[in-house]
Amino acid sequence: MKPSAFSRQLIASSLIALAVLSGCKATRVESREHPSKPSAPTSKKKSGSGAVTRDGMLINGRAYPTGERSSSAIYLEKSVPVEVILGKAYEYRLEVTNLTNDQLDNVVVTDQPGQGFQFKSSTPAPQGSDNATLTWLLGDLGGGQKKAITVTGSAAGVTSVTGCADVSYDSMLCLTTNVVEPKLKITKEGPPEIMICDPITYKFVVTNSGTGAARNIKVEDRLPAGLATESGSNTISFTIAELGAGENKTYSAKVKAQKTGSYTNAATASADGGLSSKSNEVKTVVREPKLALTMNAPKLTYGGTPLPVQLTASNTGDATCTETLLEVTIPDGTSFERASQGGRKTGNKVQWKLGNLAAGAKTDVEMVLRADKLGGKTIDAEIICRCADAATARASTDVKGIPAILIEVVDVEDPIPVGTNVTYVVTVTNQGSAVANDIEIVCTLEDTMEYVSSSGATRGSASGNTVTFAPLKSVAPGDDATWKVIIKAKRAGDVRFRVEMNSTELGRKVEETEATNFYE
Repeated sequence: MKPSAFSRQLIASSLIALAVLSGCKATRVESREHPSKPSAPTSKKKSGSGAVTRDGMLINGRAYPTGERSSSAIYLEKSVPVEVILGKAYEYRLEVTNLTNDQLDNVVVTDQPGQGFQFKSSTPAPQGSDNATLTWLLGDLGGGQKKAITVTGSAAGVTSVTGCADVSYDSMLCLTTNVVEPKLKITKEGPPEIMICDPITYKFVVTNSGTGAARNIKVEDRLPAGLATESGSNTISFTIAELGAGENKTYSAKVKAQKTGSYTNAATASADGGLSSKSNEVKTVVREPKLALTMNAPKLTYGGTPLPVQLTASNTGDATCTETLLEVTIPDGTSFERASQGGRKTGNKVQWKLGNLAAGAKTDVEMVLRADKLGGKTIDAEIICRCADAATARASTDVKGIPAILIEVVDVEDPIPVGTNVTYVVTVTNQGSAVANDIEIVCTLEDTMEYVSSSGATRGSASGNTVTFAPLKSVAPGDDATWKVIIKAKRAGDVRFRVEMNSTELGRKVEETEATNFYE
């Protein structure tokens, strides 16, 4: 129950009387007022017992109980005019300050304005006033709070007014227990799609959005079948000792997919006090490119001829092949001629940098080699790309030789006078890639011609108008053989010297004729 005004006045008077004995409340502040002196300067200066003057006011204060503000509970300050005019109303001020962070109860200020002071009013009004003692029951004063009292009155029949002020309070011992409500929340992040060769990085964010700390936080994420941590575990777990109000912590973990597919899971968090939270579900699709390669080359070709090779690269997986590289090894005994689609010869390989090969896509390339040497040739190819197993292909070609025999017949001189000799030169050249065997040369003369002699790679003999040379055993590729036949021009005419050639590989004769003009 709140005390009445009269009771409060009695309480205040009793508290003042007990100030010295109780050791818990009173500070006395004195000031002297001189109504008949000239006005004081506005500069600040000391005026007896720690009082100072400022802007025409005399100010003094006291901290209780130690006298020092830093170690006291309450501070009372009184400010009065340095001088006033006799009989004219003036104001003075009392201000009390709680120097602590705790509440002070039942704060009472008592002021004795001094002999000759005529009280008129105050803000707030006093609880008791007999013109000699003014009492204000200010009630409770919160930590750091100030309250001020303004008093109005006048001086009568005196040359100075000396007033004294006291303050008292009750100090309570208070303890506060904070009531907190921590709130736990966990979120999970992960890639929506990833290649099988890349790790899946999950990020967990644990947040305390409440008040007070959350302690002994345990986070656990049980991975679905097909996923495992770098250490081979199927569970991600970690602990947080303490998470303050408003704080969050982030944790990352990497897992590896053992096969392609779609993986969905969530994480849980728990803490002391029964706190728990479940994260959002994260779905990650693991994809993989798959390469396939086919190669076609002729099973049979001939030395010195072009050897075309076609390749088809395809991606049968469900992810794009990046950094795709196709290589073909050039077999010994062949040489590179050209390639399509930007293929380039690098060392003993032909390379195509195909870049990105989308899922389900394929691309065709071609290269042309030349079969320089005879025999079986094996062509190997390989295609690689990021995150895919390499694909290979092989083709075999048998390079065979074939003789390509060229026969040429020329007369050394043309025209020829009748009665003189002319020499016919027969040259056989093997332009092919295989040896030409058992080359036979047979020359036929017209009636206008008469056989004189023959020479060359093999021995020749004449019978009638036919000159036959013994078979030449072989002519290697790139080599040639020469025969000569000398005849005499018997009579004028446009004559023909005819040569037939045959070999084991040809299967049928090859004829060549040289025209010569005989004249008289």
